[in-house]
Amino acid sequence: MKHVWIIALIFFISLATGAFASGSISVSSVSVPTSVTQGDTFTITMSVSGSEANTVKGSLTLPSGLSCTPTGTQDISLSTSGTGSASWTCSATMSGDYSNKITASVTAKDSSTAATLSDSEQTGLSVLSPAALSASSSILATSITTTGSTTLTVGLNNAGDTATTYTITMTCTGLTCSPSSATGSISGNSLVNTQITVSGTTAGTYTPTASITGGNGQTLSTSKSLTVTATNTGTNPGSGTPTNTTNVTTPTATTTKIRIPALQQGVPYTIDSATLLKTSETNIRKMIITSNALVGNVEIQITKEAGKPASVSTPSGTVFSYLSLTHANVTDSDISSVQFEFQIPLSWITQNNINRSTILMNRYSNGSWSALTTTFKQEDSSVVVYDVSSPGLSVFAITAQPNEVTVPVPQGNETGPTTPSFSLDTTMLVILIIIIVVAVGVFLWFQRPKKSDTSFSKKQKYSYSFFDEKKSRR
Repeated sequence: MKHVWIIALIFFISLATGAFASGSISVSSVSVPTSVTQGDTFTITMSVSGSEANTVKGSLTLPSGLSCTPTGTQDISLSTSGTGSASWTCSATMSGDYSNKITASVTAKDSSTAATLSDSEQTGLSVLSPAALSASSSILATSITTTGSTTLTVGLNNAGDTATTYTITMTCTGLTCSPSSATGSISGNSLVNTQITVSGTTAGTYTPTASITGGNGQTLSTSKSLTVTATNTGTNPGSGTPTNTTNVTTPTATTTKIRIPALQQGVPYTIDSATLLKTSETNIRKMIITSNALVGNVEIQITKEAGKPASVSTPSGTVFSYLSLTHANVTDSDISSVQFEFQIPLSWITQNNINRSTILMNRYSNGSWSALTTTFKQEDSSVVVYDVSSPGLSVFAITAQPNEVTVPVPQGNETGPTTPSFSLDTTMLVILIIIIVVAVGVFLWFQRPKKSDTSFSKKQKYSYSFFDEKKSRR
């Protein structure tokens, strides 16, 4: 009996201290967007579940830069199944990464013991800065003729984290612009370049203007001045007797400047304007620059030298041309590669007896020339085109080797040592000697012994007798 009272006492003490409390409360989930844009509103919803619990309240603990309503705590009603939720309307006043910086909490009272029940969960999101567009432009040539054209590059920069769309509309009074409009999208923290071909129609000074409308509501504009001059037909209006003159052409250097609003990291930038590259003088048809860094307002200057620059040594082979490429607002280390497409006139190849397979572009670096891998691309009626890749900009030389000269083998008409000729008298004497030798041979042939003779000795005897008799008579 004593033991029963002890057990009962322990039970009541445990009940009073809540050791056998049956109530519970917990945060089931917190719903929050992964990211929002600064200034936008968003909703945070906390779901809870519990049993034997009442006076359920939810609250949020927020970092600086975020605000939600209602502030403080709000009551949560549990359904018969023991679930409930609470929502807050929030806004972000500062961009940044708020991962795991929001705390959603719930508290309640145990229905049986009035003990405090609680739970919490960490959550968060990223707040992106809104799209922030800025525009710039550059023009390849500030002066063209009425039959010429140039390239206007419109650069659009988005300094914000959020992507947006844009529309470019060109105003080209007195000029022709192609395309006249362009649309696209731009990611956060990126640059987009749009190239517009501007052609002259009437002489004068004009201002081609690009108007940009962003999907974020921004409106921008950028423009450049362009002078158009009348095409020189070469007609001399004067009169008089023409004078014969001899023109002596002295090689001169040709320079062209290329302005690039921006180079994006790892994105090739292509320049294929014959007007910009002055292809007729430099023989460069295309240039593709790839940067390993984000750089802006880049300037490239291409100079076709009149002769070998004093700063370089003479490369091997026959030199077609020297090209000096300098740059501003970008370092050598910023440039990862440069690809060229260049052309060689067939007339130069023929006149110099060039072996086409030996045509190379060479780069001068660290005090010496190095041959770049040069690949044949195509050929037409006037030029041969090659592709080449370079690790950077510098002084370049396009060279080639002549075909091997074959020495002809002397033929029948070649003049050689003179063979002495016989005179007519000498020739006749030789012929006479040959005739006598032949005659003697024939005579001896017919005088040889016959098989029917009894003996050669008898004839010999008779012959000797005949001659001996004649001798005796004498």
